[in-house]
Amino acid sequence: MFQCVQLSASLENSRVLFPPFDLSLKERDRLAIIAEEGNGKSTLLKIMSNIPCDYVHVSGKIISNYKVAYLPQKIEEKWNQSFPLDFLLKEKPEDEILPEQYNLCQKLESLCSSMYIDSNFIYTERPIYTLSGGEKVRLQFLKLTLNEADLYCLDEPTNDLDIDTLEWLEKWILLRKEPIIYISHDITLLTHTATRILHLEQRNKKSKPVITLFNGTYQDYIDTRYHQHEKDIRTSVNQKREYFKQKQRLNNLHNKIQSDLRSVSRQAPQAAKNLKDKMRSVKSSQANLEAKAYPKVDSFEEEIHIFFSVNSLPSSKIILSQHQKTISINNKILIEPFDLEVYGQDKLVITGKNGCGKSLWMKETIKDLQTRNDIKLGYMPQNYSDFFKKDDTPISFLKEDDISYTDIQTMLGSLKIIESEMNQNIFDCSLGQQAKIYLAKLILNKCNVLFLDEPSRNLSPLSQPVLIQALKDFKGSIVCISHDRTLIHEVFTRKVLIEDKIWKEVSL
Repeated sequence: MFQCVQLSASLENSRVLFPPFDLSLKERDRLAIIAEEGNGKSTLLKIMSNIPCDYVHVSGKIISNYKVAYLPQKIEEKWNQSFPLDFLLKEKPEDEILPEQYNLCQKLESLCSSMYIDSNFIYTERPIYTLSGGEKVRLQFLKLTLNEADLYCLDEPTNDLDIDTLEWLEKWILLRKEPIIYISHDITLLTHTATRILHLEQRNKKSKPVITLFNGTYQDYIDTRYHQHEKDIRTSVNQKREYFKQKQRLNNLHNKIQSDLRSVSRQAPQAAKNLKDKMRSVKSSQANLEAKAYPKVDSFEEEIHIFFSVNSLPSSKIILSQHQKTISINNKILIEPFDLEVYGQDKLVITGKNGCGKSLWMKETIKDLQTRNDIKLGYMPQNYSDFFKKDDTPISFLKEDDISYTDIQTMLGSLKIIESEMNQNIFDCSLGQQAKIYLAKLILNKCNVLFLDEPSRNLSPLSQPVLIQALKDFKGSIVCISHDRTLIHEVFTRKVLIEDKIWKEVSL
């Protein structure tokens, strides 16, 4: 049994993250939590997983006799120096592995096979801090799956996963009978797996917290939500029209009675009394009308605006030409020699398993292109924090490029970053907000060549369609690393797959 009873949470500054709600889970429920960045998705998941959250005040209660398995976004830093097998078999880094625990290795090897992981991975003596993002996520999933539970709570399990592992994760979610609560930015995963949706919103410029619980698929929720919104707008327009019609009628009546009162004879006291009674009635009707007014429709929080205003590049312009390029690290070849040419209107996506050298290739290529003065190069890395200074605010970070304060404010506002957030430390912004800030940098600098490393990974599924449309409309050249199946399908015209150290262009 798992129930939330009038569960709500607020921050120390009294801002309500989500209002009270009730929830009950049953077998095979797959509940997806969706929300814009910074709205409390991870906080809610931690509360449901009985993980302490000292920064919020929680009201209501959770009634549960379930054993809960929780998958955090990141492996805790205390494990940085540990090896994979230590992480999998130990409760704490300082523990010793007991002899009987080694009996679990066979089960781990079987799990590796089902997850497209080389079983040698669990025995490697590489410290965890040296693993790629995708390798860390898969390591977490191995540990999660090794220990059976009654309820699984997964915080963005799709981050950094390659497409093969994403497809494995879909099957894992679909085949489990235990209820699963998860946060994901992967639209394809949500579409294929969710049976219920819990949506956290901060509407009307983050002044009105709203929580919606929907029984049905993700696509059904999106369709129902927009149809209902359109219906609410039509109803509001009709009621607004009727409101002004009634207001005009009462104003006309008020003016007529006022005129009659001025002209009524003192010798007709009864007529004057009747007119005054009518005036009181009209004023009462006016007050009632103003009190009711007409329903105003909440603005949708996810309506961000992204548009790249750049001049079109000639389709024949050579942006990048590489001949017999090789990628290696510590004398180990990751990608064998290959040739590549990218032109002015190309939209090229690069895919491949985690750790195959995609990001390393992009970083090396960026260095080669930075000396070019015939293109305006924009780069969006996977790890934004590598490019932020410790005292940066969103505004100071964007001001480095000599952009006007007004333009920066307008751009951040169009991305639904409110004024108080514009001046807070950039590391206090959520990863999704940091992604939006990086996109703002590319837009404000009018970049006509974009190198993007997993640009959609931290954006909510409700914001991603706006990014997809902006990239589809982009008039320059795009080179992108992505495992986002929706983004790949919608935007790109060329695709490279790196497999077994071979760089090869494949059909989309």
